[in-house]
Amino acid sequence: MKKTKKRKKTVKKTYKKPARKPTTKRKKTTKRKSVKKPIWEAHVQHMEKRINAALNKLKRDVKRKASYKIIEEDNNELLMLLGECNYIVREFHEKKAG
Repeated sequence: MKKTKKRKKTVKKTYKKPARKPTTKRKKTTKRKSVKKPIWEAHVQHMEKRINAALNKLKRDVKRKASYKIIEEDNNELLMLLGECNYIVREFHEKKAG
């Protein structure tokens, strides 16, 4: 029996081509001013959520006939938030006018 010689398979090395930058030039776009919401707008939205939550809590406690002390606490919290909202509105109008 003759032994046949096994040839080693040669593996071709593959190289990655270097990444090319695109040759087409992009059109320059004019810078658009980003539309930014005023700072006070986010604060007003946050206040609105807090006022709605306090009002719903007060309504729920009145509906379930909670004690007078609990209803009074809820009412005071709601009045405090409404007073703070009134203050924000006054500040806004003063800055807008001045």
